[in-house]
Amino acid sequence: MDEILETTDYPYPTYLKALNEEKHGRHDEAVRHAERLFTYNNTYYDYVYNDLYRQARYIINPDYMANGDGVLSMEDEIILGDCKVGEPRRVAIRVENTGNYTSNIRDIQLSCTCLELLSPTQHKLNPGESIDVELEFTGETKGSVYREVIFFSDTSEAVKRVALRAQVI
Repeated sequence: MDEILETTDYPYPTYLKALNEEKHGRHDEAVRHAERLFTYNNTYYDYVYNDLYRQARYIINPDYMANGDGVLSMEDEIILGDCKVGEPRRVAIRVENTGNYTSNIRDIQLSCTCLELLSPTQHKLNPGESIDVELEFTGETKGSVYREVIFFSDTSEAVKRVALRAQVI
């Protein structure tokens, strides 16, 4: 089994290694593997393996409290109102870490080419810290528009979505 696990470099086998080491009383090795989980900088992994990351925190720190995770807080929806076709509208999304641990935004994705991200895609937020994520919306056709800004992070809620609504005139 160890040989197979050594040939793969994905979060789940790394997590299994941490569990196995912990089971056999090799806590230092278990912590090493658990910490390795947090080096996978991949938004897909953040979403799929989020529960493993939380469990790994218990291996690293047996006194870890899940309710103390980093927590990204932001509006669920932003109403832009009337926007003219082809006229850019700047938007700022306030993101705050309301948790007790550092939060890392690993990626920000946009649901349409009518949105342009003006801020970096990665951010590190300490507890209590906030940032404004700047972007620009340009309505391309008349009508009611619904778009999303998707945040991927290492928090207990790995994926957060903010809806943008506009009426393009």
